[in-house]
Amino acid sequence: MVGIPQVIFILTLSILSPSVAQQASETYEQEQGPKIDLRVCTAPGSCNKLSTKLTMDSNWRWIHKVGTYKNCYTGNEWNTEYCPDPDTCAKDCALEGASKAKYEGTYGVEEIPNGISMKFVSKHKYGVNVGSRLFFMAGERSENYYMFKLKNEEIAFDADMSQLECGMNGAVYLIEMDENGGKGKNSNAAGAKFGTGYCDAQCPHDIKFVDGKANNKDWQPNPKDKSGNMGNGHYGICCNEMDIWEANSMSNAFTPHPCLETDDDSTPIVGAVPC
Repeated sequence: MVGIPQVIFILTLSILSPSVAQQASETYEQEQGPKIDLRVCTAPGSCNKLSTKLTMDSNWRWIHKVGTYKNCYTGNEWNTEYCPDPDTCAKDCALEGASKAKYEGTYGVEEIPNGISMKFVSKHKYGVNVGSRLFFMAGERSENYYMFKLKNEEIAFDADMSQLECGMNGAVYLIEMDENGGKGKNSNAAGAKFGTGYCDAQCPHDIKFVDGKANNKDWQPNPKDKSGNMGNGHYGICCNEMDIWEANSMSNAFTPHPCLETDDDSTPIVGAVPC
């Protein structure tokens, strides 16, 4: 899946509704997201190659107490010893890097010629991983997301969706994330390198950390999540979303999701959600 062109470009694999520790750790694994090349063209036949890499959304990453193997989040529940409140949790817990072997073995994400392959379900020694969400970085050594400037630009990519059955969803879309992943907000010391700062127009409540604080207030495990990993907290995080392409082996869609600033007296607009 390859893309070319002020927003973030995302690759995701999920069951229609997809499922962030804020300290950073590479104590146990170095971050080694898959490499991928973008081709940025200014005219027909005039293209420059940008060698970059992808990073996994922090919601999929191992969250542990800083400097230890002890989990801050296990299954679909927070460890109340390390996460008694949002601020303490964000200060004492870290997102761990993911090695190339973990990307492949745990998340089912691996490099292929001119792109990447993403598995929907990956069984590993610690359980089962379902889906994934990846972001483009600005370069192989950059710690910022690549910002796609869309005005008067074209995006092109190829994708093989033949293995995604009805009810599954592979998507390429853009959202208004901070270039640095919100690094520096409250206790977010991890930033884009570790996949922090996700938002979308559905105002997801399953994001484990929002703006540098744990989303553990009123957290409830999601009974419909068969992987036993997801839940919903008190806070959702909203932003504009442009779904360039959503598809499985049966169908595809192109869907704008605007986000509107509203007040109590506003009239809802179909297809939009409050910011």
